[in-house]
Amino acid sequence: MGLPLPSFLRPALGAVDVTWPECDETRIAEKARAWHDFNSAAGLNQATTSAAVVTMMGTNTSPGLTAFSAWWQRVGGAGGHMQLSAQLALVHSVSNFSAAAYLVTYKLTIYYLLVQHYCLEYEVQLLINAGYPEAALILQEVTEKIRVLCREAHDLVLSLLNGLGVDAAGFVGQLCQAAIELLDARPIHNSPDGVHLPEDTTPITERLAMAQESPRGRRQFPPQADPGTVYVHTNAQTGEMSGYAVYGADGYITKRVDLTGRAHYDKKLGRHIETPHVVYYTKNTNPTTGVTRTREDRSTIREAYPEEIP
Repeated sequence: MGLPLPSFLRPALGAVDVTWPECDETRIAEKARAWHDFNSAAGLNQATTSAAVVTMMGTNTSPGLTAFSAWWQRVGGAGGHMQLSAQLALVHSVSNFSAAAYLVTYKLTIYYLLVQHYCLEYEVQLLINAGYPEAALILQEVTEKIRVLCREAHDLVLSLLNGLGVDAAGFVGQLCQAAIELLDARPIHNSPDGVHLPEDTTPITERLAMAQESPRGRRQFPPQADPGTVYVHTNAQTGEMSGYAVYGADGYITKRVDLTGRAHYDKKLGRHIETPHVVYYTKNTNPTTGVTRTREDRSTIREAYPEEIP
């Protein structure tokens, strides 16, 4: 329960033209403590998961795990996603604690001024009853001064709260954007029905310099090629590159970058993803026949990054 205003002081609110905030600062403080606990849990989770990755790398080896470990250093290490999440929680915690402190300070200030007005009003009434009607002028003068002080306190706290929200929102936006960029750069993309292949991190400009024209026409690329191959598709009339595909260490296609052409409609986002955009491929092996097939995973189509656009 927040700090309440005694009923005998409520009539004075109208006299000094101020509003008593009915918000519960204790609930805000509880929210701040919850964010603080999240911050602590995020730090513990970062340490525990990093230790698990180290153990995994010590007992297993594969190109995919190597790529995942390198990515995890950006996610779980200094400046990584998990650290950013902890910082994000800390910002929320500090912001809420500060807001609660501002509100308590404001309430105590108004409470003090209202008590002063109440006592003065009582004393003035005694003077008037004793035959000094001019005392009413003193009450009016002091009431006006208290009104000014209350308004200044109100404006100051409101300014602090607004500034706190703007600063916190800006910092939260920066942290969220950094976290999104880290997650989008992950080498392994989850799929409900397959495993995504790790991406080759060699700059695409270097790989395109040695790229071959796709043996299939009409923007088609073969599912398998020599390891590390990059195929391009070029418009025979204009010479413009319309797209390219990259292949992993096992020779299977990992992604295709459409530089021109139609947009893809993303049902989850409810918007079109214009070209240039990236289409990932999944690899699935039939356990009975041992036959491996690849197919587009249209659920992970995204805008191409600047470094993916030649």
